[in-house]
Amino acid sequence: MDRIELTDYTLASHSTGHGLKSFDFSVKQGQTCAVHGDEPNDVYLFLRALATVERPITGAYRFFGHRLDFSDYRRLLPWRRKISYIGRDSSMISNLTVRENLLLERNYFENSLKLELSEEITWFCRVFNLLDKLDVRPGALNPLNLRVAIAIRELVKTSQILIMDGPEEILGHPKFHYLIERIHSMTASGIPFVYFSEDPNFLAGFSGRKIRIHRGALSEQDPAANQKIGNDHGN
Repeated sequence: MDRIELTDYTLASHSTGHGLKSFDFSVKQGQTCAVHGDEPNDVYLFLRALATVERPITGAYRFFGHRLDFSDYRRLLPWRRKISYIGRDSSMISNLTVRENLLLERNYFENSLKLELSEEITWFCRVFNLLDKLDVRPGALNPLNLRVAIAIRELVKTSQILIMDGPEEILGHPKFHYLIERIHSMTASGIPFVYFSEDPNFLAGFSGRKIRIHRGALSEQDPAANQKIGNDHGN
């Protein structure tokens, strides 16, 4: 069974870009998909849609066969906890501390305010020198530390898919290889990885399917599959 399946999906553009025309897309266990396109905002729109952040104009989104209901964002919350999304719009809640942000999902779903950081999160925070910054608010972090904290939050989730938009934002961190190792561990366990990157080394390290977005239409560029996935590919 496909982990995620989008059928007859259409998305409106909110800025520059074409939006996305009616398309079908699915991803299975263990697949890695690199996405690129002629308009960055269309790539961004696609990744947001895959992360359930964008509501479609038309189409169905199925998560392990279950059709998602976009009529109320609260109906999406149990599914979003299964999606690790590191995007350009990812953020932390500004009036909570970094520690509270890292615990927020567990506090919500486990209905407890007395939880401690897991050993894994604590280890990552130690490696990235964030332990002394856990009790400040996100606005007190420099941009790089904030992006790393968000990445840690998403990479330690018990998720069913990993979606990443532009790892270049944190590639410059001297300890970024620990995050790369974590991503490799996730993909090795069968978690699909869909991402956009322009870094040659990152692309080489996570090769697989290639998804192209041209004038708002999707096509499959994986030589092994040689398969078109959009319903309308433009010119």
